[in-house]
Amino acid sequence: MNKSKRYIRPYAHGFTLIELLVTLAITAILVSYGLPAYNEFAQRQTLSTETNNLLSDLNFARNLAVDKGTKVLLVSNNGSDWEGGWSILQNLPTNPVTTQTVRVKQKVSGNITITESGGLDRVTYDSQGGASALVSFTIQKTPDFPNFIALTVSPSGLASSNRTY
Repeated sequence: MNKSKRYIRPYAHGFTLIELLVTLAITAILVSYGLPAYNEFAQRQTLSTETNNLLSDLNFARNLAVDKGTKVLLVSNNGSDWEGGWSILQNLPTNPVTTQTVRVKQKVSGNITITESGGLDRVTYDSQGGASALVSFTIQKTPDFPNFIALTVSPSGLASSNRTY
């Protein structure tokens, strides 16, 4: 009976130093290209998140006004400084009319600036869902991020956004 022995080289396991260095060099090149793209993606995501928060609350306030048949206000927490957050207030049909806080949004995150073109500190919806005036917001991430989102509330109460990127 003749059994053949398998020959196993003693150094056939693992990687050589050159193979590891080439792999590290390729990884470093890929990371150097991917990191700036990821940073821009993260900034756009923060901008979109805060815009969607405001858009969602505007739509919620309008729907609440129509559903309850009362006046509903979306009011800035800090005068005309919308970065400080906002509150949704509902007028209750009591005598005298009282307001109830329905929802509060705290300070926005991530160096986001929200400016309203007319300097208004509130958006008012009537019982039919109409807004008191045309309201235009500009939402930007500062500093050094050129893209912004324009958010508009028409007199009919519909809110829409227009992205620049």
